[in-house]
Amino acid sequence: MAFDWFALSSVALPGPHEVCEIPPGIYSLRLAGGNGAIQRHEWGDGVSRALAARGAGEGEAPQSHGSPSDSASVHQAAIRKHAEALLKLLRRSVGRRCHFVDRKNSCSSGESIASASVAVMYSGGLDSAMLAHLAGEETAVEAGPIDLINICFAGGESPDRLAALEGLKELQHLQPEREFRLIEVN
Repeated sequence: MAFDWFALSSVALPGPHEVCEIPPGIYSLRLAGGNGAIQRHEWGDGVSRALAARGAGEGEAPQSHGSPSDSASVHQAAIRKHAEALLKLLRRSVGRRCHFVDRKNSCSSGESIASASVAVMYSGGLDSAMLAHLAGEETAVEAGPIDLINICFAGGESPDRLAALEGLKELQHLQPEREFRLIEVN
């Protein structure tokens, strides 16, 4: 089956350091028979629209019935419950992945650098930083360092590279006993 479209989630403008985040939503571009214009599709339900508006700084917090302090604390408790459940699942998933690393068959280059127990493709963004942090928690320090692999196509100067350098400092601060190595691929 051939598709004549693809969906976008963010846009990078040409030139160094010119990155533009697009508003939350779903975007499409017709490849066959279209004029090349990107079309933004509205969110399908009220919750999604409210989240999109809040993400763009346009919306207000959802209104509820009852006293503001009661509804706020119930809302916060629900968010905390779901966030803790998600973190538990993510921690278990990362832990399983880290524990299934085949260390006996890892190749050695003959160099004096210790081989990494785990490697994470690392942009320095929230998702890769969280995975690196959880990998650090779930892997014994004795298992060796964790390599954070950062790829940059702009000669070492990109928002991702800068975020990776800052994120590395934060990881080292949070887990001072753990060796995190930033592998910069240009």
